[in-house]
Amino acid sequence: MSQVQSNISKSPFSSNDETINYDLGILLNLLPNAALLIDSEGVVIVANSKFFQISNYLESDLIGRYLGDIFNKPNLEDILYGSGNNLLLNCFRKESLPVRIKPIKFYGANPKHVLIFQLEDRFEDIDEVEKKLLTGLENLISLFNETEIQSIFEKVIDITAKLLETRYICIYQVESGFPRLTKVAASIDDDVFPASISITELIRLDGTTTWYPGKRVFSEIHRAGKRSNFAYVATTTLGTDAAKIGFLVVGDNEKQPIDKLSSIISILGTFISTALQHNILINNLQEENYQIQKNIHFINQIVESSPDGIIILSPSMTISEINPAAEMMLGYSGWEIRDKEAENILIGPEGLWKALQDALKGVPTHNLGNVNLHRRNGQSFTAMVQIIPILTNQVLSNIIVFIRDISEHEQYRIRTQQLEHRALLGVFTAVFAHEVRNPINNISTGLQLLSTKLGTDDANQDLVNRIQADCVRLNQLMESVLAFSRPMETKFEKVNLGFLLNKILDRWHPRLVRLGIELFFNSDENLPPVLGDVRSLEQVFTNLISNAVDAMGGTGGTLGIRLQRVAKNTKKTWIEIAISDNGHGIPDELKDHIFEPFVTTSPRGTGLGLAITKSIITAHRGSINLSSFPGGTVFQIHLLAAEGD
Repeated sequence: MSQVQSNISKSPFSSNDETINYDLGILLNLLPNAALLIDSEGVVIVANSKFFQISNYLESDLIGRYLGDIFNKPNLEDILYGSGNNLLLNCFRKESLPVRIKPIKFYGANPKHVLIFQLEDRFEDIDEVEKKLLTGLENLISLFNETEIQSIFEKVIDITAKLLETRYICIYQVESGFPRLTKVAASIDDDVFPASISITELIRLDGTTTWYPGKRVFSEIHRAGKRSNFAYVATTTLGTDAAKIGFLVVGDNEKQPIDKLSSIISILGTFISTALQHNILINNLQEENYQIQKNIHFINQIVESSPDGIIILSPSMTISEINPAAEMMLGYSGWEIRDKEAENILIGPEGLWKALQDALKGVPTHNLGNVNLHRRNGQSFTAMVQIIPILTNQVLSNIIVFIRDISEHEQYRIRTQQLEHRALLGVFTAVFAHEVRNPINNISTGLQLLSTKLGTDDANQDLVNRIQADCVRLNQLMESVLAFSRPMETKFEKVNLGFLLNKILDRWHPRLVRLGIELFFNSDENLPPVLGDVRSLEQVFTNLISNAVDAMGGTGGTLGIRLQRVAKNTKKTWIEIAISDNGHGIPDELKDHIFEPFVTTSPRGTGLGLAITKSIITAHRGSINLSSFPGGTVFQIHLLAAEGD
């Protein structure tokens, strides 16, 4: 096995198939018999001088012709593999010649056949020289199938040794980053030829050279051969005139060189150079292909996981690809809309289609603004749309449409705007309530004075009493508005809910009895306290009890209050306070708005009690929910139990 090492780098020269065919023609001229080189389709590429002699063809009449026009069989398979390969050669302006052919196929990037012709009167076997040359030619072409540089070097050493019948073969290559050439492959592992030589050897040994004893020595390679008593040393440069990359060196200290050594080694150099270049190009293409596949995979991952919808359109305005986000937004599956017209899927305002038409002209639309697109089911949603044309060599290849669903953001914006308006209205309402409360008190005081001056039987007493009641109601409304608008001042401490509710119910007991309302109060034993503000919680329970009593309309009923522990899938302990009544219930259209300000079912209510109640419970990090149906309502409050000291 030859000793091989490599420091090959990317080659600066390019492939040239015509050069290979030319060199094959030179090699065919070394054969004593007529020979043709044809491609895989049976078209003549090269012929040697022997063939022109026996066929009387001119080169211009032969090269590029189909093989079937030259022989008596039109089918290429019959010519190459027919019985005995005995054929008639249609010569130019002379009688046809009976010939026998020997086809040899060479496998490579472009498969070819070499056809060896023998005249009928010389049907002897092909001699050993021809066999050696043809075998070497076939092996050289097989270099193009090698994928590793080391394998190419090993094959070159073996082919050269058999073809030239020489013992000493080595390959020098320019070392990247250093001004020298390094021996990267050798048939014999010895020090006959130096491990490295000066870069100036590329100038001294340009082209193909042969040194014999007695000739002038003008290079390190020749000097090494002379020291070892070589019969000859032949070299040929590898690469091109513009980019030389090394040498092929052959020599022997026992045998004389074979005939036509210079021509053969020159062709060897061309094949080696082209094979190395082919290998480098293939490796570069494979690396580029790997990087391209890696980038494609990376881009696909981004597109697939992008929260924005991405649709790729063809220049004919049909859908090529659509990512999962766009499928969700529009309500389509990719497989059912692929290759469908975009105008049937992207349904929006007129400006959308105009932007798509601009993209066909190569004009991008980076921000179409907020537009309404329609889903498959007809629902519309607000989106931001970008339309970007993709140009390849100034030619439109695709159009990318980016869609960002901002309907949720738009809802947040509208909701925030409404809250800002409500906050501003709340400030004005608080100022208004504060300023109006004093005049109402003055009116109420004046009415009381007027009532004392009127007789008890005066008919105006009833009118005064009604106005007085309205003043009280207005004052209560102003107090509620101020309570709702002013910041809540809380002082948190441990609160025993059972004790607090019992105290509240004691105050309500006379009124409940007078109205015929039956009370049911139940509490779990050893219920832990909650952390809260006593005054705020008292206001909450008073509001809910008052609402329950009003809901029963003064005709009697049942008021139920229940305290218990509940589990809420957390490690903390929660206390539930349920307050129920069997009143008329809350209409369905008000259920979702019952905790909003100024929403009420009572003609005498302000609509602020439940709004204040919810704000207090929220400040306690609790929750309040409503269950209502015809004939009853239940409010459920959840508060965190106090932990530790």
